[in-house]
Amino acid sequence: MDHVEDLKLEVIGAVYALSRENLIELCKFLGIDCEHVSSKSRSFFISLIVRHIEREALEELEDEGMAELLCLKDKICEIQSVNENSDSERQTAPTTKIVNVNLVAENTEQEKLQKEIDKLQSALQKLIVQKQRAANHTPQHTGTQQNISTIQSYSILPSPNVRPDTSSDLQFMTHRPVMPPWNREFKISGQIGEPGQKDKLTFSSLAHQIEHGLSRGVSELEIVDAVIRAIAPGMQLRSYLEGKPNLTLPVLRRILRAHYQERGATELYKQLTSEAQSSKETPQSFLVRCLDLRQKILFASQEAESSLKYDPNLVQSMFLHTVLTGLQNDSIRSDLQPYLMTIDVSDEILFDKVNVACANETERQNKKKLIYQHTKVNPVQVNEVAVEKKGKTQCHKKHRES
Repeated sequence: MDHVEDLKLEVIGAVYALSRENLIELCKFLGIDCEHVSSKSRSFFISLIVRHIEREALEELEDEGMAELLCLKDKICEIQSVNENSDSERQTAPTTKIVNVNLVAENTEQEKLQKEIDKLQSALQKLIVQKQRAANHTPQHTGTQQNISTIQSYSILPSPNVRPDTSSDLQFMTHRPVMPPWNREFKISGQIGEPGQKDKLTFSSLAHQIEHGLSRGVSELEIVDAVIRAIAPGMQLRSYLEGKPNLTLPVLRRILRAHYQERGATELYKQLTSEAQSSKETPQSFLVRCLDLRQKILFASQEAESSLKYDPNLVQSMFLHTVLTGLQNDSIRSDLQPYLMTIDVSDEILFDKVNVACANETERQNKKKLIYQHTKVNPVQVNEVAVEKKGKTQCHKKHRES
């Protein structure tokens, strides 16, 4: 049950914020024998309580330990309220003079506790990540996203004004969600080089990665920095962009389009109207080339500086017409015609149908060869023999069929 897992994580997180005395009190409440280990450190008592919470016997109960976890949570809240009251009483009490030696000792103790808090905080974060990864491998149900957001809604933060072993270390940050640990820096996959280099990024691939970053909510400033870092070192384009102040994403896209020498939407549309399958090109390759050209037209038309905005339906109609009239084989064109006459046909269907049409055409050609071989008539051979008779040369023709 997701609610039980969330409650278990919440209780464990609250346990990490308790002081050593509170942990001993909680162990006694849970029935954990701690008389012979009273001299152990704070982390030892935390490990005892965590093992008690995550024991298999608790999960085998009918409610998977929900009742016991709720009771434990109430006990922790009671301990925290007592600590808060004692802290408020200490704050209202008159301040006394403390010897410098005691101040040094107290600071040393606080540093040790702070290091211990940091270690425990790191352990809690790892535990949360493990639970989230395990949840990602299970089928998603209604409310799972809320459970994940509940896990991320709190974080252990040491307060600068309170001792690190108090309950104020646990801050429930419902209005400031913690950034997930997998949220890494946005990067461009590949390297930007000179136009036409085969091992470098194409403009279409670069534009796709930029659009993907925007859809993920990455800021334009991060995308600009990632694009500049993706440019090959030593290129003048990188040096120019690094020194350009107040560089925005629309301006960067315009500069990149000029660097790649990309044509405008009008020129690409004219090219689409005149495309045809070459003699060394397969129907599948011709279809992919037309699809790529169609996508370039739509992308170029969406640019802010584009003077002419092409309607997607218009571009789709021209694409289908180009494929229909550009195919060389009549049989393949006839098989694809019903689909190329439908404007809302998907690219996946076209890929599938062109493969089927090519397979059918190959089968027809093979059958024609077999029919020709079975019906072929051997030609008549004529041998000419010259015979001399009475001073004259006579030619006799001998016919035979081989």
